[in-house]
Amino acid sequence: MRNFEDVVKEIKHSLNNLVIFDTFMNSAIIFLACYLALSITGMQPLYALVPAAGFLLASLFFKLRENKILAVESAYPELREKLRTAADNLDMHNLVVDELHTELVKEVRRVEASKFFNEKKTYVKVMAVIVLSFSMLFLTPLNLDAAGIAAKVGNITERNFPINFAGMGNERFSESKLAPGMEAGAAVAGNLYGQRSVAVLGSEE
Repeated sequence: MRNFEDVVKEIKHSLNNLVIFDTFMNSAIIFLACYLALSITGMQPLYALVPAAGFLLASLFFKLRENKILAVESAYPELREKLRTAADNLDMHNLVVDELHTELVKEVRRVEASKFFNEKKTYVKVMAVIVLSFSMLFLTPLNLDAAGIAAKVGNITERNFPINFAGMGNERFSESKLAPGMEAGAAVAGNLYGQRSVAVLGSEE
């Protein structure tokens, strides 16, 4: 009787550990993906904790409450009904129940935790975590957000084209400051360079 209780506890403990590991892997992928997306778009990357933490808590709450005995019976059809019946009658003492417990102790020892561990999916998830981690390390320092790009483009434009368009139309460009003969229309219709003058070079004109 006591041995069968220990077996049931061991089964639940092993399956719960697998559930916790898988849930943390999924939460890590969600966090890294959201962190990278928020960093690129210029938003606060720590907001990625919200969906990751929400998924982690909700998933653990529902998956840890699942009946692990049913999961074992699904993987091992030969234990179907028997394991569930024995687990539901742990506190019952009679010849039939005790014999069932003794029989299941021997059969349940053949149950392997690897039966519930998908190596292919776990490998893909690990690779996803690695790729997202390296992407975050390489792309985040570059400040690829839209605001950062706009600021950089503005700085380049200002350095290469330092034109002060704000001065256009002020008194520096008014007609009152132009040289004689350079008023609107006169400069174009008349002499473009103003009044003629004679250059004196030494003693000769």
